[in-house]
Amino acid sequence: MVLCCRMQEIRALACLLAAATLVLTVVATATSTWRVTEETFFRESFGIFISCRFQGYYRSCKLLDIGTDEGWLHAVRFLMVFSVFTAFVALVLGILGFICISHKINQPKVAGALMILTGLLIMIAAALYTGFIRGTPGPGGVVLYWGYSYIIAWVCMVLALISGLLFFLVYDLPKDMWDPYEGSIYM
Repeated sequence: MVLCCRMQEIRALACLLAAATLVLTVVATATSTWRVTEETFFRESFGIFISCRFQGYYRSCKLLDIGTDEGWLHAVRFLMVFSVFTAFVALVLGILGFICISHKINQPKVAGALMILTGLLIMIAAALYTGFIRGTPGPGGVVLYWGYSYIIAWVCMVLALISGLLFFLVYDLPKDMWDPYEGSIYM
């Protein structure tokens, strides 16, 4: 009985990490602070879809023009949006696997594979962004530094990989451990 309760906790933890990954991936994708510049009188932040300029209490934001941006930025955008989609599908499958376990559908295994794919997509997107931005001077030679959206993206990658491994751990247990009332192991 103790082992079954531990499996419920691992399933719940995997679903919680998948939910946190989904929320944080949406935050990292939608916000405008992948890189930041600061000067004495203004601060500028750049995301993958939007850039903002702060001057005192005045804030102006604009969407980055999709037609004129470089190809690497399109790749980062696609990878981040696709990672949101895969994280959502993995979370739904993980919750379904948590509520009603079925070995015919393999929900935990598919959810684990999708979460690992999500982690890899985020890793590739953040690495691409790092490779093309690193060493690029800001406007007027100002030094750029990484913003919280960029850091959240790397945290999401780690959470997604851990969640995917936990889903696989739950799936690889023997079938008689799924139900606490089956078999003599719990009697």
